[in-house]
Amino acid sequence: MNLRETTVNSVKWSAIGDYTNTIFSFFLGIVLARILSPSDYGTVGMIGIFFAVSGIFVDSGLGLALIRKKDADEKDFSTVFYFNLVVSCFCYFLLFLSSPWIASFFEMPILKDLVRVSGLTLIIGSLGSIHYTILTRNLDFKKPAIIRILANIISGIIAIVLAYKGWGIWTLVFQSVSSSIISVICVLFITSWKPKLTFSKSSFHELFGFGSKMLFNGLSSVIYTNIARLLIGKFYTPQALGLYSKGASVSSLPFKSFFGVIEKVTYPIMAKIQDDDTQLIRVYSKYIRTLSIPIIFFMALLFAIAKPLVIFLYTEKWIGAVIYIQIFSFYYMFAHISKVNISLLLVKGRSDLTLKIEIINRIMQICVLAIAIPFGPVVLCVLDVFAMQFKLVLNSYYTGKLFDYGYKEQVKDFIPYFIISLICCTPAFLLTFIEMPNLLCLISGSIISIVLYIGLLLIRKDNNLVDLIRLTPLKKYIPIDC
Repeated sequence: MNLRETTVNSVKWSAIGDYTNTIFSFFLGIVLARILSPSDYGTVGMIGIFFAVSGIFVDSGLGLALIRKKDADEKDFSTVFYFNLVVSCFCYFLLFLSSPWIASFFEMPILKDLVRVSGLTLIIGSLGSIHYTILTRNLDFKKPAIIRILANIISGIIAIVLAYKGWGIWTLVFQSVSSSIISVICVLFITSWKPKLTFSKSSFHELFGFGSKMLFNGLSSVIYTNIARLLIGKFYTPQALGLYSKGASVSSLPFKSFFGVIEKVTYPIMAKIQDDDTQLIRVYSKYIRTLSIPIIFFMALLFAIAKPLVIFLYTEKWIGAVIYIQIFSFYYMFAHISKVNISLLLVKGRSDLTLKIEIINRIMQICVLAIAIPFGPVVLCVLDVFAMQFKLVLNSYYTGKLFDYGYKEQVKDFIPYFIISLICCTPAFLLTFIEMPNLLCLISGSIISIVLYIGLLLIRKDNNLVDLIRLTPLKKYIPIDC
């Protein structure tokens, strides 16, 4: 297997899909945010935890187990398919019955119908989950990319029409449902796999042995992430939750744009070389350095231009989201490093260590949540940033113990990009204090910071930047003969 060629081709299609969807979702979000209110987003966000938890149970980590298993066969795929389908129906049944209680808890009657309609996405999604898993195993990222683009465009058009017709909260619900339906129809149409009439207990137990630990990890992660929104919605206001959620989603865009592309590719590729520790660590280290170049810089730039960005794109009614964007920017600066550490442990089959890490992290984060909620969402965001640093130290401890590539070694790889990013984004931040049109501030600040950043990295002859540029059309315009 030509690892470099496979990686480049996989990243290319993963990038096409992710960037196209990110750009489209970004502009769609602007249109919808100008029509809908922070309270609309906050109301829908209140029930997010119930679907997030249900989604984790539906998969139960079996998708990753299938990707990792080298000799997975039809029996394995069919077993997981039927398991996903049965669990999704069971979860929907529970949500349907508990929807009146959920509405009563938040004292918002409309949530009863929102839960019952939104829950349909669980069953719909389970019908195509194995098809996507098979495509990922085969490193075929072209088909999923095309499907996601098509689904987002069609569901986005539906959402805009509904928003302009005054459907309010239901706009967001039907956008999600329509996207799920389109995605499943497309993946069933373009893939030839069909489930066999078989369910193997031995296959399930083997896969669940690995997946069960991922189930716990996923549950603890989504519960903590979403319980914060649940508590904000309960003890504060839908508007406060809407601003918090918008800040979180906007600040995560640079992180998801770069790491989202690489993440889908790194795990199956590293799984292919899991038996060669030397090559595995070399690839792993390369991923960290290469990812740090764009992620850390664009998170720093987002912090700098957050205020004019929000006012220009979303109008003054969303100004309260600025502080959340700025705080979350520091959170996402280092999230990719923590996640890659976990991926390495999973590739080596050490889901026991990831489970141990997750337990420690969640205990610490629950303490953070308990301390912060009485003081408001802003304090919660600040403490989350410190929690991320603790998580990074803990996650890298085990990779250091197993592969001699721990926290100190990883810091040496990413800290130069952190320092250079702060220096280069300072001019953009200072421009926000000068009286000028928001668009002019955004454009001038961004250009100055980007030029400074690329220039400094080229001066220091950064080979990782060179590799990144070679993967893009910029190679025609930027001298990279370092």
